[in-house]
Parts: sequence; structure tokens; C-alpha cells
Amino acid sequence: MKKTLLLFLAGAFVLAGCDKNNEENGVETTDPNAPKIEVGVTGNLIVLPEGGEQSFTYGIVNPVEGGKMLASADEWLGEITVTEDAVVFSAEPNESGADRSTIITLTYEYGDAQTVTAQVNAIQSAWDRPLTFDFELTPTVNSVIMNITPSDLEADYFVTVIDDSFYEAGYTDEQIMDQILNTYGPYLSQYALSGVTNGYEVTGMQPATEYIAIAFGVDVNSATATSEMSKETFTTLESQPTDAYATASMDNYWAIEDLATYNAGYGSLLQDPSNPVLAAVDFEYTNGAESCVYILWIGDVTSSDQTELYDATLAQGDQTFEGDPAPLFYVAFDSEPTTLCVIGVDADGNYGDMFMEVVTFTESGKSTNYALFDEYYADLTGGGYAPAFAPRANYVEREVSTLLSAKDFAGKASPVYSK
Repeated sequence: MKKTLLLFLAGAFVLAGCDKNNEENGVETTDPNAPKIEVGVTGNLIVLPEGGEQSFTYGIVNPVEGGKMLASADEWLGEITVTEDAVVFSAEPNESGADRSTIITLTYEYGDAQTVTAQVNAIQSAWDRPLTFDFELTPTVNSVIMNITPSDLEADYFVTVIDDSFYEAGYTDEQIMDQILNTYGPYLSQYALSGVTNGYEVTGMQPATEYIAIAFGVDVNSATATSEMSKETFTTLESQPTDAYATASMDNYWAIEDLATYNAGYGSLLQDPSNPVLAAVDFEYTNGAESCVYILWIGDVTSSDQTELYDATLAQGDQTFEGDPAPLFYVAFDSEPTTLCVIGVDADGNYGDMFMEVVTFTESGKSTNYALFDEYYADLTGGGYAPAFAPRANYVEREVSTLLSAKDFAGKASPVYSK
């Protein structure tokens, strides 16, 4: 279908030009004093692949009072408007996968049904549409629930939340994507999403704090980004007073050397000879606590400023929920004391008081109940006894569904192996 619009031109309007240009633009006339159309286009008119509003100029040589100009072209060129000196159109994006072209025909009508015409060849390349994302964010006290809609429902993409620490450390968007991909690359197919994703929750945030939801396209095979990073800022809700409380103990710990003697497959769990012990953290939830944020600090930090310690635990700790498998920390025998900090969280995400306990790991206190370790390990690895399982790198201390901070990629003082 062709679209046509017209404009009556004032007889006094003139743009200078030469007959040779008119002839090149397809004007048919035998009278040297007849009106002629001059088009301000040399060669082909290039239409943007992504579409949008564009224009080109024209002029009438020897205009006639009462004359009128019309313009027509294929429908994909959109609405065409003819002004006194320009043709304006709003092209559709070319998502056909192939280049396309159309002839824009300018027709000047005058006198007794007389006409003169000119044509412009418009060419539009296929649009390699960039992948973008629409976010619908619902913050809570310590998390955000996201609905994500990609512009390409077939594309694979990665979604998470970051804080300002990346930008404070001087990262660009490209460097943030590279760092995430370098970290999660081997497991990108596990973490990548596609299509519309609803109800995706990312946790591990502090109350009343600004964060940034991000999404970008990924190639799961090459672990590379396929789009720019889309992002949207949001602020978590303020925490309300709550009695939620959680405690924890680390009474069960094993020497990895002993575990390997019990079953050779456990020998692969030794990642760092300076931390040859695996210690389980067992939690107890009371007063409406449904989850907790926890961390194991190196050293006895009980004399530290309690407000600062509380905030640091929220910022750097990991979150676990009632019923989750017990996490395992890598520790060492008879080393300096460590401080276990735990903050209970209620169903609404409000934070309660902090539990704190100084923990030491003596060789005499190690467990020899290897069947109990089997149970912890089977729970942690998703069910099923897998003695040949090789633990992932330290980055698994923060899953993709937990806030990412620049400090995470520098490693914690006491790495944790958790599901």
C-alpha cells in the first residue's frame, strides 16, 4: 500500500536549480518554463535501519499559483508529510532480516491536470536490533523481586543486582559485565535466563539502600556479552522492629585428610592447604525468624563497634533460610579465633538483633563421625552421595540470586563452600 499526502504551495515559492538535476531525478517536461522539482538528495536516500523520523528537502522551479505537491511510497516508510520545503517520513524499523528499498514519488500538480514528477530511491538496511530489557521492580527490606522482559524473547541473558561499589572502584559497565562473565562463565548455562522472567528475587541487601538491577545478553557457549548492560536503580524499604532471632553453632568440623582416608573422593575438597578443615554451621530460628544473614569473621571482633559490625555483617554476610542445607566453611585448626555473627530475619524481611559467638577449632575437638559428614555433604550437593564431586571456585560463596558487590570478587577472608 502506498501513502500519499499533499500540500498546496504558494506561487511565489522558488528554489534555484538546473534542468540537468531535474532530468536525473526523473522529471519529464518539454516546456523550459514549466515547473520542475529539485530534490535535495544525491544518489540514494539512506533510511536508518532502526527507523524513525527523517526528511529531505525539495524545491519547485517555476512554481504555479495553486499548485500542489504529493508524495507517496511503500507503507513501511510510514506517515509521509509534505511541508513547504521538505518531505518528512517516519520509517518502521527493518526487522525483516534483509535490506529493502522503495521509490518515493513526488508529484507536483498544477494548471489543468498537468503534472511533473521526481523520484527518490530510499534504501533501508536490515536492523540488527540491540537487546534491551524492561524491568518491573518490587523492593523489600532486604531484596528485590523482578519481572524482566527482554526485547528478544529467544535471547539468553543474565540478571542480578549490584551496588555502587563497582562504580566507586572505577569499573565501567563493560568491565562489570566482563568481571561477572569471568566469574560465572563455566556455569553460565545454569544461570542464564530467556523469555519473560517473573518473580525473580535477588536477596542480600541492606534496608533503605540504593541498588542497581542489571541485565545483559549472553552467549552461554563463549561466555561473552551480546548486548549493552541495561540497568535500573531502586531503593530497598526501611527495616521495621522485629523480635526475629537466630543463633548458630559450629560444633561439627572435620579434617579433610581424615575424610579422604574415610573416602578417597573427599580428598578433592582440599582447596587450600592452609585451611584443611571443613566446619558446618547449624542454625536455630526463634521468635518468627525465617532466615538469617551470617558471616564468620577472622579474629575476635566482639569488642568492635556493634553498630558498625552489624552493618558490616549485613553488607558482607550471606543469607540462608530455615530448612536450607548447613553451609560448610574452610577453616584451620588452632588458628586465631573467629567470630560467628548471625542476624535473624522475619517473613517481611525485617532484621532482628545480632547473635555473636567467638569460635575456635581445636584438633582435639574435630569430629570423627564421618557418616554425619556424609549427610551434610549430600544435603549441600543437592541430594545424593557424590564423593568424586569437585567443589566449585570460591565465587559460589555468592550465588547469582544474591547481591553482587565489587568486594566479592576480591575474595573474603574466610572462604565458604555453600550451595
